[in-house]
Amino acid sequence: MILFRLCIKLHVYVYGRRIWAATGKPRMGKEFDFMRQVKRRYKVAIKTKESNSNEQFSDSLNDALLSKDMNSFFGIRGEQNSASL
Repeated sequence: MILFRLCIKLHVYVYGRRIWAATGKPRMGKEFDFMRQVKRRYKVAIKTKESNSNEQFSDSLNDALLSKDMNSFFGIRGEQNSASL
Protein backbone atom coordinates (compact mmCIF):
# COMPACT_ATOMS: atom_id res chain seq x y z
CA MET A 1 0.00 0.00 0.00
CA ILE A 2 2.79 2.41 0.88
CA LEU A 3 4.59 1.57 -2.36
CA PHE A 4 1.40 2.31 -4.30
CA ARG A 5 1.15 5.74 -2.65
CA LEU A 6 4.81 6.36 -3.42
CA CYS A 7 4.21 5.54 -7.10
CA ILE A 8 1.26 7.92 -7.24
CA LYS A 9 3.31 10.69 -5.64
CA LEU A 10 6.08 10.03 -8.19
CA HIS A 11 3.64 10.35 -11.09
CA VAL A 12 2.21 13.57 -9.66
CA TYR A 13 5.74 14.91 -9.19
CA VAL A 14 6.66 14.07 -12.80
CA TYR A 15 3.43 15.70 -13.99
CA GLY A 16 4.16 18.85 -11.96
CA ARG A 17 7.72 18.92 -13.25
CA ARG A 18 6.54 18.66 -16.87
CA ILE A 19 4.04 21.50 -16.40
CA TRP A 20 6.77 23.62 -14.83
CA ALA A 21 9.19 22.85 -17.70
CA ALA A 22 6.51 23.47 -20.35
CA THR A 23 5.86 26.95 -18.97
CA GLY A 24 9.53 27.89 -19.29
CA LYS A 25 10.72 26.92 -15.78
CA PRO A 26 9.52 30.06 -14.00
CA ARG A 27 11.07 30.96 -10.63
CA MET A 28 7.75 32.14 -9.20
CA GLY A 29 4.06 31.69 -9.82
CA LYS A 30 1.54 28.93 -9.45
CA GLU A 31 3.41 26.42 -11.66
CA PHE A 32 6.58 26.89 -9.60
CA ASP A 33 4.66 26.60 -6.33
CA PHE A 34 2.91 23.43 -7.52
CA MET A 35 6.19 21.86 -8.64
CA ARG A 36 7.84 22.63 -5.29
CA GLN A 37 4.84 21.33 -3.34
CA VAL A 38 4.68 17.97 -5.13
CA LYS A 39 8.47 17.62 -4.93
CA ARG A 40 8.37 18.17 -1.17
CA ARG A 41 5.54 15.65 -0.74
CA TYR A 42 7.42 13.05 -2.79
CA LYS A 43 10.62 13.50 -0.76
CA VAL A 44 8.70 13.20 2.52
CA ALA A 45 7.06 9.99 1.26
CA ILE A 46 10.47 8.51 0.40
CA LYS A 47 11.88 9.40 3.82
CA THR A 48 8.83 7.91 5.53
CA LYS A 49 9.19 4.68 3.54
CA GLU A 50 12.90 4.43 4.45
CA SER A 51 12.17 5.09 8.11
CA ASN A 52 9.41 2.46 8.21
CA SER A 53 11.68 -0.05 6.49
CA ASN A 54 14.49 0.53 9.00
CA GLU A 55 12.07 0.21 11.93
CA GLN A 56 10.65 -3.01 10.55
CA PHE A 57 14.18 -4.43 10.14
CA SER A 58 15.08 -3.47 13.72
CA ASP A 59 11.87 -4.97 15.05
CA SER A 60 12.45 -8.27 13.27
CA LEU A 61 16.03 -8.44 14.60
CA ASN A 62 14.79 -7.70 18.11
CA ASP A 63 12.10 -10.39 17.88
CA ALA A 64 14.65 -12.96 16.69
CA LEU A 65 16.98 -12.11 19.56
CA LEU A 66 14.21 -12.25 22.14
CA SER A 67 13.08 -15.64 20.91
CA LYS A 68 16.75 -16.80 20.97
CA ASP A 69 16.48 -17.94 17.37
CA MET A 70 20.03 -17.33 16.17
CA ASN A 71 19.45 -18.89 12.73
CA SER A 72 16.66 -16.42 12.07
CA PHE A 73 18.69 -13.55 13.51
CA PHE A 74 21.71 -14.14 11.29
CA GLY A 75 19.45 -14.87 8.31
CA ILE A 76 17.72 -11.51 8.70
CA ARG A 77 21.03 -9.75 9.20
CA GLY A 78 22.52 -11.45 6.14
CA GLU A 79 19.56 -10.44 3.99
CA GLN A 80 20.00 -6.80 5.03
CA ASN A 81 23.75 -6.86 4.32
CA SER A 82 23.29 -8.40 0.88
CA ALA A 83 20.52 -5.90 0.05
CA SER A 84 22.74 -2.95 0.92
CA LEU A 85 25.50 -4.04 -1.50
